[in-house]
Amino acid sequence: MCTFLVYPIAVFYNAACETQGKSKDAPDSIDWAQAPASLGFTLELCAGIMDKKHLSAQETAKEEVLEECGYDVPLEKFEPIKRLRLAY
Repeated sequence: MCTFLVYPIAVFYNAACETQGKSKDAPDSIDWAQAPASLGFTLELCAGIMDKKHLSAQETAKEEVLEECGYDVPLEKFEPIKRLRLAY
């Protein structure tokens, strides 16, 4: 599984509306100076199966991140944390 900290504007906008009690239909009524950037951070998770014997764990993770999240992350940015084996 890979985890990314991302900043989608829709999450930030909705959180700003909620914290200020404003309508989501009236963006001009939001006090953007009172909306900290931390309102918009989310985690994106993706996971995959190690079913391609010719690929390393990092190469498999790279493929899954691109497929599921749309990010083309360089291989050297992947760092193994934990590996687990599931029984079916």
